[in-house]
Amino acid sequence: MRLFVLIFAFGLFAAPESYASQPGVELLNSTLIAKLHMDETARKGQMVGAYQIRFRNPGNKPISQVPILLNPGLSITKIVGAGNILLRTTSTIEPVEGMEVLELTTALVPLIKPLNKNDHAEIIIHFRGYLEDLSWTGLDGVKDTLNPDFTMIRAEAFAYPVFASPKITAIKTAMAHKPFFQVAEIELPGANTIAGSHQIANKTITGERTNFTLKNPRPTKLMTLAIAPYQHINEGPVLVSYFAEDKAGARQILDAATAETTRLTRLLGDANKGALLQIVALAEGYSSQSETAIFRDRTFFANPVLNDKMPVLNDKMKAMILRMWQTSKDAKAGHWAKGLDAVTSNLFGTQEEMEAFETTAFAASKALFSADAALRKTALSDYVLDGFAAESDTVSTLGFAVLYKIMGEDDYFSFVRSLRGALNGGYADMESVAEFMGKNLKHKKARKFAKNWFINSKAGKDMNKAKSFADLVSRYK
Repeated sequence: MRLFVLIFAFGLFAAPESYASQPGVELLNSTLIAKLHMDETARKGQMVGAYQIRFRNPGNKPISQVPILLNPGLSITKIVGAGNILLRTTSTIEPVEGMEVLELTTALVPLIKPLNKNDHAEIIIHFRGYLEDLSWTGLDGVKDTLNPDFTMIRAEAFAYPVFASPKITAIKTAMAHKPFFQVAEIELPGANTIAGSHQIANKTITGERTNFTLKNPRPTKLMTLAIAPYQHINEGPVLVSYFAEDKAGARQILDAATAETTRLTRLLGDANKGALLQIVALAEGYSSQSETAIFRDRTFFANPVLNDKMPVLNDKMKAMILRMWQTSKDAKAGHWAKGLDAVTSNLFGTQEEMEAFETTAFAASKALFSADAALRKTALSDYVLDGFAAESDTVSTLGFAVLYKIMGEDDYFSFVRSLRGALNGGYADMESVAEFMGKNLKHKKARKFAKNWFINSKAGKDMNKAKSFADLVSRYK
């Protein structure tokens, strides 16, 4: 066990609690400010950072303290709450329960006052030190140190505070936290640049140091950044960051991605505003995952063919490209595009997969209508208002699937392009969809279906009589 570090500060101090008793918090937005000094010797590399985080209590139990974890090479210097009140905190190096070989800097942060359900708090965690390579502990591919040739700033290496107790189950929960807004201000020496889950919004060179501001226009999972002497090529909403020796492979990767984005644009219209997918090369021995960036090792960049049977882009990579067109990504239940996006995703699979999807969508809606008389008498446009938000996602999925079968591919995607173009620019709901359908659907049979399901309340009658997805479609063909 490493020597523990005491932080003496003023402020309110909550009674000690065990880590296991700590309820979770929902992270709302954060800003990481970090200055980096690079060195080939891990302990000589240095990071000075401040992590400003705003969070809320989503549960019913009051929260008086929150647990945080950091890389064992980093030490907490101080933590302040609202009004710049110093929070007295003790940090120690502790083993992680369930993965005892892994030791992390841990602390319980006392809050100025307990947070009741939906209460918010904001703290700033100041820390400094070096990044210790954690790959030897069993965290495969997490070799991060502050090396001038390549490094990463990411939650997987605990390079900034992770809100979890030192238990592997708690860490896994924290790593899967739902997306939230994150900003980073990173100062680097030399000519390296940054790529990953966030885009470079601003870059300023002062002497031999460069300041980067990194943002993402949409909420994201925990931030992952790679720092290296990258070169970049881009086309449309795809940016490839690569090492100079791998230029030919990077071009091949971009060409494959561009072919996919061109196809999606032809079918669906423009990608979401501000959408950007980064495909990033990692140094040998590193690995990482992100929902907003594709990280691949340099072996792939040197020869970007997955295997003899797979093209450059596998299904997972194609799905990540498609996310740039998904209007309802991370939206709450009842979002107008939930069903539309579900159908679109499955339309790009195999015929067998689509048929299985149609059968499942029909069965799920059939069960809902059978169980709830009120639902059978409600138009889709009124579901959310009448308390059927979750049901809206299920039934609208079936609705858009039926529309596709009625209209055929060309007419359906023409309709989708116009619908996305009309409703993606601002607030929209299912009532907006119904209104758009009433004014713009020219296909006679599709118009009748939309009127019965989205505008009026005849879906219940249809579902009562239909025995299968094909049977339901046949009522309008």
